[in-house]
Amino acid sequence: MNARRLIIPVLGGVAAVLLVLAIAACIRCAGVLQTAGPRMEGRARVLRLLDGLQAEQESAEADRQRLVERFSGRPLALASMVESVLPGVRIEDVRESRQPVEDGWMVREREVAFMNVAFSDIHRLVLAIESNRPPWRLEGCRFQAGHEKGRGTVNLTWQTWEKVE
Repeated sequence: MNARRLIIPVLGGVAAVLLVLAIAACIRCAGVLQTAGPRMEGRARVLRLLDGLQAEQESAEADRQRLVERFSGRPLALASMVESVLPGVRIEDVRESRQPVEDGWMVREREVAFMNVAFSDIHRLVLAIESNRPPWRLEGCRFQAGHEKGRGTVNLTWQTWEKVE
């Protein structure tokens, strides 16, 4: 019977200790929850940023693939294109440069001069050259009047991308 009398106070003491531990755990959890909210918001913000970066990377890869498709092959020679559009027009090379970029690509720039050409023919020439695939793109132009009305010297600077093999 003595043991029965001792069990009730012992159980009451254990219950009191468990109650104190439960209260301490609740207080600790409340503190953790107060800091967990901002941390979770920060992590959600980082995840949104990562999603945005992933979308940008996928878009850049799609752009790169379109570039590869558009510029596959070598651009036609400017001299042959000029000859087909403006037969008999004299063309002079002023300068040409090739600059490697990344991933096996090269930017090629070429400046050509046309002496005593009709200015009205230049528009047709630019449209014809830029419509080829892969295209040459008109990067700059300079007109200098000649002795005859509507004619003179024209300097055109062209640029294209080439896949280096």
